[in-house]
Amino acid sequence: MSQYPKDEFDLAAQERGPKGAHRRVESSAARFLPIVHDLILGPHLARGIVSLLSRDGDGGVAEAPTPTATSEQTDPADGGEPTPEATEQPTTEPTEAPVPENVNLDAGISVLNGGPIEGLALTVSETLTNANFTDVYAGNYLSSQPTVSYVYFQREDLRETAQHIADLLGIEPIDILAGASNEVVVVIRGDFQN
Repeated sequence: MSQYPKDEFDLAAQERGPKGAHRRVESSAARFLPIVHDLILGPHLARGIVSLLSRDGDGGVAEAPTPTATSEQTDPADGGEPTPEATEQPTTEPTEAPVPENVNLDAGISVLNGGPIEGLALTVSETLTNANFTDVYAGNYLSSQPTVSYVYFQREDLRETAQHIADLLGIEPIDILAGASNEVVVVIRGDFQN
């Protein structure tokens, strides 16, 4: 106890409660619960948003518009100015490569960008969505391996699906990886050619 009598400052300090270093210590569960929550719900929320944004209003897959190509010729009588000669009309039906029989278009696919071009995973995932794959997720890849673009698949029954995806994207190596984060994982590196 203090040798001085209590005054109004002592009374005000008692009413406010502990401050600063005297705060109650939170349990470990209370500190790590938000982190676990973000790790579990974050990827699912991102996948749902990408899936929602990659569909049109009818529930079908949205198709990118086909650009119109124009060819020009130079007319020497005009002093070399280009004149439009022909304009190609866009086709209304997309040209689709035949899909092998054992390709699973509903397989979960993660496209992970580990290359230097920002947004490339989203572009590649749109390519796969336009090729009628229904469950495509785009994200970033932070590991240093592999050093080249690669397609991994979780199970042997997904081999043809992974090979079809690799053929569509021009990626050579594919391999089975039971611990892959999705049924098929496409890792994009600096060697990837659009």
